[in-house]
Amino acid sequence: MRAIDADRLLKMMSHWKPYMDMDKVRKAVQNMPTLTPPNEWVSVEERLPEYNPGTGAKSYWVAKKDSAGNWQMKIAQYCDYGYAMTMDAETEVTWRDWDFTKIVNVTHWMSLPKPPAKEDQK
Repeated sequence: MRAIDADRLLKMMSHWKPYMDMDKVRKAVQNMPTLTPPNEWVSVEERLPEYNPGTGAKSYWVAKKDSAGNWQMKIAQYCDYGYAMTMDAETEVTWRDWDFTKIVNVTHWMSLPKPPAKEDQK
């Protein structure tokens, strides 16, 4: 069993005819990407985060090994450096830290947790 985005599947199916062939439904389910459970590392070889130019960079936890083989974890942005700096620069979607320094050899990433919910004030 694997987790898929049911909302995305239902949205896709809303455009289908009511008498849709079950083979098409089966193929759609098979082609849906597997969701990554919250707080689990994703290998960059498996997939990279989605990136949409012009929507602003999103931050992630990233993991990499240093030259001594020790794990390092950082908060990084997966972004288009050229777009972030100037529209005239050459573009390259890469991992960048807070000052836009390129982070190399990233092996894994995960989404940051959502911020705390606003507490009710009494």
